[in-house]
Amino acid sequence: MKISDHFNRTSEEGSSPADFKIMTFEEIEMSENVDLSFVSPFVRDIVVKRIEAIEQFSTKPGRKEAERHATDLGLKVAQFYKLVTKWQQTHDPVTLAPKGNPRPHRVKMTREQLDFIDPIIAQNRSMPVRSLVNLIRIEAAREQFDLPPVWALRKRIGRDLERPLPSAISENFDLIFDHAVIDVPVDFGDRVVQMPLCTFLIDVRNESVVGIHLSKGLPNEAGMAEAMLDALRRNLDLTEPSNDALRFGVPVTVQDPATQLRAAVRKCGQRVIERPVGMLENGMLVRCLKSDRCNGLSFFPRKALSTKARRSAKGKGMTPEQAHAFVAARLPTEPSAIVTRLPIRVRIDFETTLDSVRQTK
Repeated sequence: MKISDHFNRTSEEGSSPADFKIMTFEEIEMSENVDLSFVSPFVRDIVVKRIEAIEQFSTKPGRKEAERHATDLGLKVAQFYKLVTKWQQTHDPVTLAPKGNPRPHRVKMTREQLDFIDPIIAQNRSMPVRSLVNLIRIEAAREQFDLPPVWALRKRIGRDLERPLPSAISENFDLIFDHAVIDVPVDFGDRVVQMPLCTFLIDVRNESVVGIHLSKGLPNEAGMAEAMLDALRRNLDLTEPSNDALRFGVPVTVQDPATQLRAAVRKCGQRVIERPVGMLENGMLVRCLKSDRCNGLSFFPRKALSTKARRSAKGKGMTPEQAHAFVAARLPTEPSAIVTRLPIRVRIDFETTLDSVRQTK
C-alpha cells in the first residue's frame, strides 16, 4: 500500500491511520499458530522438522513411532521424548532448538575484572572503542591490575554495552542513515545465501531506529530511500504537523554520492547534510544504539563495503520479505516524534520523489 493511498482511504472511508498494519513475520511465514520470530534462522529448519515429528507422534503415539521419529531426526529415543514433553508443556519453538550456539560465546570475566572495567566504560561511553580499550589498559598498568585479553575488552565494550550517539551527530542531525551487514541468511533470488546489508534510518533525537531496508550489494541511495519509506509506513499516526525543515544526514562515498536522494529530500523542503563515510564509519551509529548484538542479531559494520564472498552464510536462505519481517521483529522500531510531525503533503511528496529514486536503481 502506498502512503498516499492510505491517506486517501482514511479520508474516504473514515478509517484511522492506526488501521494500517505492517505485516509481521508470523503472518508472512507461519500457516499455523507457531511463532518462529525468536528462533535463530540458522536452526529454523531443524526446529520445524522437530515440530512436524512431534505433531505426527501426538496423533499416533507408541514406542515404534518414537524410535522412527528419533532416527529421522538423528536423536536418541530419550531425547525425542524430552522434546515431546517440552513442546506439550510450553508450545514454545525456542525450547526445541539445538543446544549448540552457532554464535560466539559471551566473554567470561571475573567479578573483579568487571568491577574495574565497567566504571571506566560508564564514564567514557562516547569514546571510540579503540581509544577506550587503550584507556583501560593504561589505568590497569598504573594500578598493576591483570586484564583479560584485548579482544575480550573489545567484545565487552562493543557487544554488551550501549553508548549514546557522538555529540557531533546528536547536535547536527535530526535523522541520519547508517549501514551494517546483519547475520541473517537471505536468498535474493540468485540461489546464493548471504548476509544482507541493512540500511538503518535513525531518529537522532530519540536515539532509536525508525526504518530499515535489507539489500545485497554496497550501500546506495536506493536502499536509503527504501529505509525512509519504511519509516513513513511505520509512523502513519499524525501528531501536530510541523513545517520546520528536518536535518537529514546522508552518507556519501565516491562510489555513490547519493545525488538523486539528496535532491529528493531537498525537493520536499528538508535540509541535507552530507556525511562522507569510509570503511570505519559504516555501522558505528547503530552499534552505539544497539551494541554489537540486539536480540540475537549481530552487526558487522566493516562488511558493509565488502564483496559477496565475505558475506556468505550457511543454512536455508529466507526471502527478502521474510528476512525484513524477521529483523523487524528482533530490532523493533519505535514511533518517531519527528516523522509523525511531517505534514501529509510532505509525506506524499516524499513517497513520490523517493519512489523515483528507488526505481532508477
